[in-house]
Amino acid sequence: MLFSDQVEVLATWFKNWNECEQTVALYSLLKRVKKCQAKFLARCLEHFLTECGELVRIEEEANSPEYVARLFNEPRQAEVINNLLVHLPLLRPGNEIAKNTYLEILPAVLAHSVERSDYLEESRQLLSYSLIHPAFDNKERNLLTSWMSGLNRIPAPEEKLPPNPGEIPPEITSNTNSLEMVQPSNGLSDWNHNSVWEESRSPTHSLEGYGNNSISPPSWQQDSLPTGGGLSASNSLDTSSQVGMPSNEVVADGMADVRSWLKTLRLHKYADLFSKMTYKTMMGLTPDQLDQQNVTKGARNKIILSIKKLHERFKQLQSLENEILGGGSLRSALLELKSVIQTPIKSFQSTRPQND
Repeated sequence: MLFSDQVEVLATWFKNWNECEQTVALYSLLKRVKKCQAKFLARCLEHFLTECGELVRIEEEANSPEYVARLFNEPRQAEVINNLLVHLPLLRPGNEIAKNTYLEILPAVLAHSVERSDYLEESRQLLSYSLIHPAFDNKERNLLTSWMSGLNRIPAPEEKLPPNPGEIPPEITSNTNSLEMVQPSNGLSDWNHNSVWEESRSPTHSLEGYGNNSISPPSWQQDSLPTGGGLSASNSLDTSSQVGMPSNEVVADGMADVRSWLKTLRLHKYADLFSKMTYKTMMGLTPDQLDQQNVTKGARNKIILSIKKLHERFKQLQSLENEILGGGSLRSALLELKSVIQTPIKSFQSTRPQND
């Protein structure tokens, strides 16, 4: 396989990962480069980020202990986790005060997710960022690692379908449920940490409705709190009236492959929500409708973006045709065509009369 084809294969899989998976995969690859390569890539990134005014604002928020503490007072758990996923990666190494504020919040957020079996995927992503973050020392990472066992005890949605053998190097197909790619090691993660974890400290902040705020994980044998916030059989769906979904249809035309499509997007937890929709309803979903069904902000954005891509499939196929006729890579085109075929497609019935 030509190098350009290998890059196309990697890019095809990369764009199907969520932001955390992309970050972990890149981190795993960067640990393998030499210092000269790393310096060159750092300069490329610095040049690329010279005009990112919005990122500057978010980075300032991420390094403000007062702002981070306010995140903990958000009334909805979804908002807390989504804000942490945006801000934690931008924490600067050496900012001890802001770091300690994160270390007070993270155990409480993770405990709440474990105890309520809620927002588990987002919590795994948050933990993955924490375990590769250069602002945390090895002792702090090790203490946070203990939460992974609690998250993994809870059955997770089915994992994304693996690539065909030979399509992508095995070392970058792991997902964020695995610690193999995020364990601290030599190379880019070697930072000079001066702070020492204060095991006896207790958080000074609280979040109403959150579980144990202890730095150390709670006992997994304790009774779970009532589940709330997520989609469940009891609280989620009077969808036939709220989103215009039929109540008697088992599998609507074009919806047979929705479950596997959601699985490739790592949105399998919302399969039941889509199971009662028609194809037309799904293609017309809005963020407000998804919000009414308690779909998290990150998942809402991903669903709306993915549906937008479904609307663009015809143009995508036209573009592929032009690329092939112009001598483009057939392998790359076939891979992209495969990704289109795996999306929900409504059956087509020809209107032309059939000859007897």
